[in-house]
Formats: sequence, C-alpha cells, structure tokens
Amino acid sequence: MPWRDGWLPGDKDPVGKEREKEESDVVDQQEFNRHFMVSLGLFLVHSILLILLVSMELLKHFLFEAVFFSEYFWVHVTDNKSNHHATFEAETLPSTAKPFSPFTKAGIGSHIKATDVWDQKRRT
Repeated sequence: MPWRDGWLPGDKDPVGKEREKEESDVVDQQEFNRHFMVSLGLFLVHSILLILLVSMELLKHFLFEAVFFSEYFWVHVTDNKSNHHATFEAETLPSTAKPFSPFTKAGIGSHIKATDVWDQKRRT
C-alpha cells in the first residue's frame, strides 16, 4: 500500500517529491555547515588575536616597563626590627644596588644595605 508512505493514489510522482525533499535537506545541511565553519573560523581568529594581545601586554609589562624603568624605584629594605620602604630617584640609587631584574618586583631591594638607605634618606 503506497499511501502509507505519504503517497495517495491520485498523486502523479511520489518518487520525485521524495527526491526533491532530500535535495532540499542536503542544501540546507550544506548551508548550515558553511555558516558553522565561517563562525568557527571567526571565533578562532578572534581567540588567537586576543591571546596575542594579552601576551604582548604581559611581555610589555614584564620586560619593557621593568627594564626601562621609570625615574623612581620602589625599594623594599629590611632592618632587623621592621620592614621599611623607600623611594629613590634613578640617579640617587646607592652604589651597592645591582641591576634590576625584570622577573622580581623587588629586584634591587635585596641588594641594598639598610645603612645605605637611611644615609640616603638623611641626605635628602
């Protein structure tokens, strides 16, 4: 009984209707795949650009701002009684200071003696 498959005895071409429906489904699936691939490609491009931007900012922060430091250093110095902080201008750093390390925030602080710091503070 062919009418069980959606074909009634008065219809002219039940096979043609099925073929047309299958072709329409294939076209819809191809269009969906095309839109999906374009969306996925744009997402990947934006993700890569965002990762590059963040890594460049981190690189700039840790290397350029640390190596080409500003005119002031934040130096952490410890005497035996308490922690003291002092700000130095670049020209007035004590001679015991070693070069600044871009990988530590207190790169020069550990190389300065407390007496140098307090002498420096008394001079200014």
